[in-house]
Amino acid sequence: MEEDELKIIVERIRDPDPDIQNNALSMLFDITKSSHSKSIDTINFQYLADNLPVLEDVCREVTGDTRRRLCDIISAICVIDDERKLLAYRVEGNVIDLKEWGHLYVKKLTECIANAKGGKMDFPFEKTEYVGRKCIDFLFKHNAEFEAIDFLVEIGGIEMILDYVDTHNYNRIVLYLEDMCSFIELSDVILGIYLKMNDHSRYVVGLIRRQRIREAIEYVRNIEDKDYKKQCLYILARCDLYYETSDRKERHILSNGHVKDVYRSVAAELEIDKPSKMDGILKGFKYDKDIKQLASIAIANGFVHMGYGRDPMFLPQEGDHRVPLNYETILGCDVPDLISIFGSIGVIESWNSEKVMETLQEHIFADTSHRKTGSLLGLALSGLKNFEERPAILALLSNNLQSTSIIHVIATLLGIESMFSGTQSEEVRELLQPLMFSDSSEVVFFTAFTLGSVFCGSADEDLTSLMLQTFVEKEKESETQFFRFLMLGLACLFYRRKDVECGIMETGSTLSKHEGILIKGFQYVGTGDSNVIESILTDSFTGDTDALLESVGLLSCALVSIGDETSSQMVARIVSSSLLLDSSHLRSVLPLCYSLLYPSNPQVNVLDILEKSLNIGETNCIISTIVSLGLIGAGTLNSRITKILDQQYSYYYKDSKVLPMLKIAQGLVSLGKGLLSISPLCFDKTTFMPKNIIGLFSTVFMLLDSSISPLVSSHTYMFFLLPQACTQKYVTCSEKINIRVGHPINTVGMVGEPKKLSSVQIHTSPVVLNEKTRAETDENVCSSYIEDVLILKKN
Repeated sequence: MEEDELKIIVERIRDPDPDIQNNALSMLFDITKSSHSKSIDTINFQYLADNLPVLEDVCREVTGDTRRRLCDIISAICVIDDERKLLAYRVEGNVIDLKEWGHLYVKKLTECIANAKGGKMDFPFEKTEYVGRKCIDFLFKHNAEFEAIDFLVEIGGIEMILDYVDTHNYNRIVLYLEDMCSFIELSDVILGIYLKMNDHSRYVVGLIRRQRIREAIEYVRNIEDKDYKKQCLYILARCDLYYETSDRKERHILSNGHVKDVYRSVAAELEIDKPSKMDGILKGFKYDKDIKQLASIAIANGFVHMGYGRDPMFLPQEGDHRVPLNYETILGCDVPDLISIFGSIGVIESWNSEKVMETLQEHIFADTSHRKTGSLLGLALSGLKNFEERPAILALLSNNLQSTSIIHVIATLLGIESMFSGTQSEEVRELLQPLMFSDSSEVVFFTAFTLGSVFCGSADEDLTSLMLQTFVEKEKESETQFFRFLMLGLACLFYRRKDVECGIMETGSTLSKHEGILIKGFQYVGTGDSNVIESILTDSFTGDTDALLESVGLLSCALVSIGDETSSQMVARIVSSSLLLDSSHLRSVLPLCYSLLYPSNPQVNVLDILEKSLNIGETNCIISTIVSLGLIGAGTLNSRITKILDQQYSYYYKDSKVLPMLKIAQGLVSLGKGLLSISPLCFDKTTFMPKNIIGLFSTVFMLLDSSISPLVSSHTYMFFLLPQACTQKYVTCSEKINIRVGHPINTVGMVGEPKKLSSVQIHTSPVVLNEKTRAETDENVCSSYIEDVLILKKN
């Protein structure tokens, strides 16, 4: 561009004739635009930038539309120079469509507006509103939703996104916003988008994830479409949420009355409904001598056949592989092992409490004995998710709380905890609160755990005060294993309640610091917050070595990291690095941390580490490693874990502590014959189920000093804490449909319609998913989450 050319354009812009002005502006616009379309440092563009003062002088002389168009052109020329002028002239003009200048210009303009909002630029942000709106329009029209969202977040106008969401960009936008939730609170916006798009399943799950339970229930009540309502009822039932309704079919779903039939029909279709032989678990078992092993074998048998209704050991049917046991002798002696045996019958008959009542009725209504207590525990475990049966079962259990024997009371409390965890039941509070003043400290501590589990996440002031009082009064017993149940109960009250302070540090008791760290872990479950992890580690490892404090700190870090892949990897490295301190307690806690980070999710590198841990000749470490292998492999039928556990038999077949744990771990690996998982995450690993977290964490926490843990020494039946942590991992539908199964791909921030799965295989429903796979379907189902029970939308 020549100097004379620019002079002519300037002169013509000053011409009073509108047509001549327009022609001159068009020439200047074409020159500027052609520079933008090639490169911002072309000769023409640089020449215009150098002569910007001349154009600014002209701009001050002209008026009306001519001035506004010239302002827009000057703003475009300022893209490589003065940011304030770029924004100021665009605000003054704002008549030329942004698409004429392209993406680079809009990106620069949004940066200037964000700087004005943040005070980095001396320009009134209020004047940029209309220009900002035009930028957002441009970005959404040109498939740059992610830049638009970032811009809206920076200027504090994220609510405006609701105007731009449509079927074309919906999935990309909500995926990006859900990922951003780790850094900024966007819950209301995301839920608003779900509502706008009538995505009932995501909206209900979104409310549950944010612990807005009443809103979720009320929303499901008011859904008019029968198919979508039925789908959402299945979602509520899976999360153990219930509401009273006069509709019999709705009540049946909400009380999980469907689970037994669906579960067994899936097993039948997959041809795994026949009882397993359990050769590995029964290896070396001498039926006439090893009566003491029966408890662990019964628990393992319960895990393997959970929900199938066929017990080949204690209630064999025709065609079952019989175990030659002398049932009359076993049932005739009133020993504590019977609690585990009868409890396992309830686990095998999960979701079918009527059958358990029919089978064990003779013992349930008998005088107090281990048979009766075990039968009541079995009845409670069978009604774990059945809301309609709970009042009747609770009435039967409550009578057994009057027993003078500690083991009977604790086993009964375990049944109540399993059924009512997370329900906030006032009836349970009235029943159990008097036990907090029992003469037996063990009963007091386990009652505290039960109440904490029932009122999980409530931060109930009365219960908090009562437990803090107990914490101080029973300080002399803080060294006992059962005191840890009190610690668990108090921590459960603050599950995901970052907004509430406990006040434990003010008590000044011996374990107040330990409890404070445990509570912090529960408050930040699954957040993956690196600052919280750093704070916990600092509090745990600063000062003199305290074995329990360091162990609790590492477990709390694992609790914070559950479900967050990056955070889990970080904590796993921290835990393995702690071994450099060469402490016995750290070697024991390492497997337990892994079992929290990777439940039902075997990782090759983790199995390598755990296999090496088995070579350490410390009983605590060996027991925690064996149980952790069972938890990590729970329901996966993992061949490597099975082989590792089988190899341990030759080393520990005479060890009265290790051998029972080995058999229970073997049972866990075959949990539900592969139909069940103990992962606390569901709905595409986005939502935590508190009941599952409590069942898993309490089992792990009580194994800290595993050789003297109640789970190992005297109360083996406490492994029945785990059934409440179990979830079904099958996908089935009201009709046969094709389902694609593969490994999930992270598509956050990707434009277009990228594939969400890799290594895809197509199956006909039902299918079984593991922790590393996801499913999708082209059929018109009523849920965005392809898991559990699906309803096919009728046209």
